[in-house]
Amino acid sequence: MAKQTHPQELDKFANLHHATRDTIESEITSAIDDIISRTKLAGVADASWTHHLMLHTSSEAGAGAQALQLCRLIRDATIARESILRFTERYLSLQSRLQYEALQGKFRSMLTNIKEENIKEKVVETLKKLDGNIEEMQQELNRLEGLVNMETSCMRDIKSMIRTMDQKVKTFAPLTPQHEPLERSPEHSSEQGVATESVVPEEPRQEQPKTSEEKGQDPDLTTDNRVPLTDDEYMEWLVKHNSVPEEDTSDKASHHSEEEEEEPVSVPPKQIRRDLLPEPAKDEQQQLKRDLNNLLYGLHLLPKRKIGESSEGVAPHIRCTFCGQDGLHYSDSCPHITDGDDRWHFVREQGLYPHCLERCDPRRDCCSKKKKCWYCSVVENTILRYLIPKDGAHHRAFCNIPDSGGKIRERIQEIKRKLNNH
Repeated sequence: MAKQTHPQELDKFANLHHATRDTIESEITSAIDDIISRTKLAGVADASWTHHLMLHTSSEAGAGAQALQLCRLIRDATIARESILRFTERYLSLQSRLQYEALQGKFRSMLTNIKEENIKEKVVETLKKLDGNIEEMQQELNRLEGLVNMETSCMRDIKSMIRTMDQKVKTFAPLTPQHEPLERSPEHSSEQGVATESVVPEEPRQEQPKTSEEKGQDPDLTTDNRVPLTDDEYMEWLVKHNSVPEEDTSDKASHHSEEEEEEPVSVPPKQIRRDLLPEPAKDEQQQLKRDLNNLLYGLHLLPKRKIGESSEGVAPHIRCTFCGQDGLHYSDSCPHITDGDDRWHFVREQGLYPHCLERCDPRRDCCSKKKKCWYCSVVENTILRYLIPKDGAHHRAFCNIPDSGGKIRERIQEIKRKLNNH
């Protein structure tokens, strides 16, 4: 569709001197609407770049993934800039045509009352912001290109090191087991050859009753005080007591041995040794100690909100939602309203959208709705994850995790009381 509209757009401007006043007014209205929509896209691109700057330091993605995301941001910002320029030039040229007709004494259009200076001022401000963002993105992309080259070089060195180690392992590896039969004695080889031949069925041997000395070797197997075996000990015991002699390998011998066996050997229970399992009370106490250590560590690393009148690296167009000052600090760092609940009530009273802190169109989904709170992402995989609210998503300025030191200390005192009771 875009390729088909290009000739029509060119024809409109080529025949602009033949256009009627109604056609020119319609084109001016369309150009103004396009400027407004592209200005909003520029705001989204600026917010995405700010969000990228805030999160790239804690991102686990490699330089290649960050560079790919940054290229997309540069593309969106460049498209928004070129679109604003194109539609602004169209608007100014059409508006000049109406002004010229008014000067010639023709019918004066209502659109000539539009203040061009307001539109030009807004466009210049937006373009200046986009130019600054694109320049910063290019610098960041150059830095990421250096990291990608360094990662490629490191990966090449690692692969070379692995190949060298693999070659050394193959060089100094011991002989394989296939050489072992050559070192065995002739007697053992002959016995192995006889065992592989067909065996003539013989009468099974009666199992000799165990003597008192033999029975004394396992005095605890049939008592309640016997020691349970581990998996390895249990398998070793089964192999020892259930191996069939070579002369009893026939079906007949095994059949008679199963019928005539009157006193089966007592098999020890297959269970985990009790001395390897912690006692329930002891296990609970150890878990409480682990939780206590994790909470103390989490309290030490609890993310703090940087409250202050000024924040480093704040762009001049950034406005604080709570105090209304421009270019001083982010809304999350506002010193005038610091509590998350108080900020939430303020936003609700002002009729702002809680995900972007702006007045979004309720008929559209906010672009910041799916963004994850930075404080919640820090504690998501730690013992402090119980502090994350169940509201789905929220702006980091509302998050109460930085203010949860008191809750964590209460939990620590509760665990200490439980440990003292044990």
